[in-house]
Amino acid sequence: MTADEFDAARATLGLTDDHLAADMGVTPDIVRAWSSGAARIPPRYAQHLAWLVAAHERQAALAASGLPECEWLSSHSALSPRASREAMVKDADAVMKHLGRCSVCLARQLYIDQRFGPMPGLPRPAWLVVFEWIERIPPSFRPAIVGASLLAAATSVRVILAIPSLFSNPGRLGAALVAVVAAGAAGAVGGFAYSLTRPWLRALGRPGDYVSGVVAVGGYMGAIILAAPFAFGQLIIEGTSDLVIFVILTVAFGLFVGHHWLRRTAE
Repeated sequence: MTADEFDAARATLGLTDDHLAADMGVTPDIVRAWSSGAARIPPRYAQHLAWLVAAHERQAALAASGLPECEWLSSHSALSPRASREAMVKDADAVMKHLGRCSVCLARQLYIDQRFGPMPGLPRPAWLVVFEWIERIPPSFRPAIVGASLLAAATSVRVILAIPSLFSNPGRLGAALVAVVAAGAAGAVGGFAYSLTRPWLRALGRPGDYVSGVVAVGGYMGAIILAAPFAFGQLIIEGTSDLVIFVILTVAFGLFVGHHWLRRTAE
């Protein structure tokens, strides 16, 4: 996007430097630099601006069309940003179902479709892309994949920090790769422990949530202990006292997970 295209888009929106900066999450000085051509407009912000213009044009066209507004959508209250994920998903499903069967909404959408092409894509942060990828994974495999990814990533950080020593001793490279694989396998084992037990423990209500938390944490921690000689080059439990500490920490953290992370939606 050139500086002239940027100014044309801003004129369409009718926004000042300060307002446009607030909409795009940058400072007014950056907006002025884009407008003057002193700074290149990053593709992500150009895409964001194109989306704002497209949305503005469609809203203006609907306002001038004379088509009635949907009373249901006008009275629909947006959820608080603090609402639970389950509530937000339920609300989004309700809106999508309404849009698919409301004659007023369908007429307004048809009007837009006949006059405009598809909306340009809105830039998405990397975390949202990862979240959408996770959502496409079958639920029974998600804990295993997430656990494997997290532990493999944590071990990879340790390997990256050890790169200088790996260069001086190339023979340790194979051991480093084994460490990453072992950590990932440990995470997968812990995830599968949760997936296999959660369905029938959920039926027990809140007590089942606490048991699920202990099982999940115990699965992850137990797998880490088995993989520790490969992933970290040392044993984690070397005596009875270490085992007692391990059990206490597993139960305590498992109860915490069961209480805060596995709280039933109905509550």
